[in-house]
Amino acid sequence: MQERGKNTGEQEWIELSNQIAEKIDDYEEEILDKKLDKALFMMQFDKVAFDAEKLEFFLIKARKGIIKTILSNPENIKELQKIARLAIKIEKDTGFYDPSNWRVILEYL
Repeated sequence: MQERGKNTGEQEWIELSNQIAEKIDDYEEEILDKKLDKALFMMQFDKVAFDAEKLEFFLIKARKGIIKTILSNPENIKELQKIARLAIKIEKDTGFYDPSNWRVILEYL
């Protein structure tokens, strides 16, 4: 894009190229943050012995924290949506999912 801008004299191509270059680092950082969030969330399971009561207790605490955070910080909804969806998936995978537990924030998902 920069080469085209230099060859044609069209400044828009150079500006667009610069904007993309500036955003690449932010995009990479966002991806890494999401991967870290997922890894940290999954690591919590390593600390929980997989008996049903402890797993259910952990899932309830995680769900309540996610819901509270979404309701109190709707401006950060994009970041929290993925975490909430991951928690719902884990609940479904482990057999603890009940949609009524999430109803208060389903509109945000």
